[in-house]
Amino acid sequence: MEQRGAALEVADRVIRQLMLAGDSVHHLCFLTGIPRVTMDRRLSGETPFTLNEIDRIAEALRVPTAHLLPPA
Repeated sequence: MEQRGAALEVADRVIRQLMLAGDSVHHLCFLTGIPRVTMDRRLSGETPFTLNEIDRIAEALRVPTAHLLPPA
Protein backbone atom coordinates (compact mmCIF):
# COMPACT_ATOMS: atom_id res chain seq x y z
CA MET A 1 0.00 0.00 0.00
CA GLU A 2 1.27 3.46 -0.85
CA GLN A 3 2.55 5.36 2.21
CA ARG A 4 0.07 8.24 1.85
CA GLY A 5 -2.76 5.78 1.32
CA ALA A 6 -1.76 3.88 4.46
CA ALA A 7 -1.47 7.14 6.41
CA LEU A 8 -4.98 8.14 5.33
CA GLU A 9 -6.36 4.72 6.25
CA VAL A 10 -4.89 4.92 9.75
CA ALA A 11 -6.16 8.49 10.11
CA ASP A 12 -9.65 7.38 9.05
CA ARG A 13 -9.59 4.55 11.58
CA VAL A 14 -8.49 6.89 14.36
CA ILE A 15 -11.25 9.38 13.48
CA ARG A 16 -13.82 6.58 13.37
CA GLN A 17 -12.81 5.26 16.79
CA LEU A 18 -12.71 8.78 18.19
CA MET A 19 -16.29 9.36 17.00
CA LEU A 20 -17.44 6.02 18.39
CA ALA A 21 -15.93 6.97 21.74
CA GLY A 22 -17.70 10.34 21.59
CA ASP A 23 -14.41 12.05 22.31
CA SER A 24 -12.69 15.11 20.85
CA VAL A 25 -9.36 15.60 19.12
CA HIS A 26 -8.44 18.08 21.84
CA HIS A 27 -9.02 15.48 24.57
CA LEU A 28 -7.19 12.81 22.59
CA CYS A 29 -4.18 15.14 22.36
CA PHE A 30 -4.33 15.64 26.10
CA LEU A 31 -4.53 11.90 26.80
CA THR A 32 -1.73 10.95 24.41
CA GLY A 33 0.60 13.91 24.80
CA ILE A 34 0.61 14.38 21.02
CA PRO A 35 0.65 18.12 20.18
CA ARG A 36 -2.49 19.38 18.42
CA VAL A 37 -0.53 20.57 15.36
CA THR A 38 1.04 17.12 15.00
CA MET A 39 -2.32 15.39 15.49
CA ASP A 40 -3.91 17.61 12.83
CA ARG A 41 -1.14 16.70 10.36
CA ARG A 42 -1.57 13.02 11.13
CA LEU A 43 -5.37 13.08 10.87
CA SER A 44 -5.21 14.88 7.52
CA GLY A 45 -2.84 12.21 6.19
CA GLU A 46 -0.19 14.87 5.61
CA THR A 47 2.28 12.86 7.71
CA PRO A 48 1.89 9.28 8.98
CA PHE A 49 1.40 8.32 12.60
CA THR A 50 4.34 6.60 14.27
CA LEU A 51 3.71 3.19 15.78
CA ASN A 52 4.29 4.71 19.22
CA GLU A 53 1.58 7.31 18.54
CA ILE A 54 -0.81 4.63 17.32
CA ASP A 55 -0.18 2.62 20.49
CA ARG A 56 -0.84 5.69 22.67
CA ILE A 57 -4.02 6.51 20.75
CA ALA A 58 -5.27 2.93 21.02
CA GLU A 59 -4.65 2.99 24.76
CA ALA A 60 -6.45 6.33 25.13
CA LEU A 61 -9.42 5.08 23.09
CA ARG A 62 -9.36 1.68 24.83
CA VAL A 63 -9.16 -0.32 21.62
CA PRO A 64 -6.59 -2.83 20.42
CA THR A 65 -3.80 -1.24 18.36
CA ALA A 66 -4.75 -3.56 15.50
CA HIS A 67 -8.09 -1.75 15.17
CA LEU A 68 -6.21 1.35 14.03
CA LEU A 69 -3.94 -0.38 11.53
CA PRO A 70 -4.81 -1.31 7.95
CA PRO A 71 -4.99 -5.03 7.17
CA ALA A 72 -1.65 -6.62 6.30
